[in-house]
Amino acid sequence: MNILLDMDGVVCDWIGATCRAFNKDPKEVIKVQPSGAFGIEIGLGITRDQLWETLDGIGEDFWAEQIQPYPWATKFYAACCKLGSVYF
Repeated sequence: MNILLDMDGVVCDWIGATCRAFNKDPKEVIKVQPSGAFGIEIGLGITRDQLWETLDGIGEDFWAEQIQPYPWATKFYAACCKLGSVYF
């Protein structure tokens, strides 16, 4: 079996890192989003272009250093590996 995992939001806290990049509390950002809508830019009060311009401006460091794995990520990965081949 092949298991496909996305890093952002599955094993790593992309939302937390993105909120920190804008000096916002993730709990507040998620809370203000309209029901049924997902788009972190809505909660941040910015456009999608502003979101990506800022993250791109931070550069490689955002992806390599600022996004942290969830506390349970290693155990989750190990459990997935027991079931099949894991690809990110």
